[in-house]
Amino acid sequence: MKNEQQTDPSSKSKKKLKRIAFLMLGVGIPLIIIGAILIGISFATFPENFNLGPLGGGLLTVGAFLVLPSIFLLTVAHQREITRYMVEETGRAMGSTSDEALNGYGRVISRGTEAMASGISKAGGIKLDVDTRSEQKIMVKCRKCGTLNDEDAKFCDECGETI
Repeated sequence: MKNEQQTDPSSKSKKKLKRIAFLMLGVGIPLIIIGAILIGISFATFPENFNLGPLGGGLLTVGAFLVLPSIFLLTVAHQREITRYMVEETGRAMGSTSDEALNGYGRVISRGTEAMASGISKAGGIKLDVDTRSEQKIMVKCRKCGTLNDEDAKFCDECGETI
């Protein structure tokens, strides 16, 4: 783990992100709890403590606005670890059975590719319709009649419309 942190150039940034996220969680979760309690008290003792409801709702909202971004920050800070875990678990789940299956498909694909390549070479290879030795020309299509004109033409050769 130490070697990974030494080779990872963004380890200091990740530590800062984690600290900020945990601080936001530490403030946001108690605010959510206090807000929920105040809302509960407001509903339980409706006429007397009605003013606690809006206060509780405000604390609940502020707490949520602190907790949700902190979850995002923690995800960003732990992205490498999350990805590594997913790859390792997928490899374990697939196991040797998947390796055998993939090897089987690999042989089929390989044989198919070889057959296709030999067929193309027996037929004389692949011929391109584009002559790469000559200069390529860009043509512009007329909006009115659809005729192809030279790139630098100002008027259509067919209908005379401005291009």
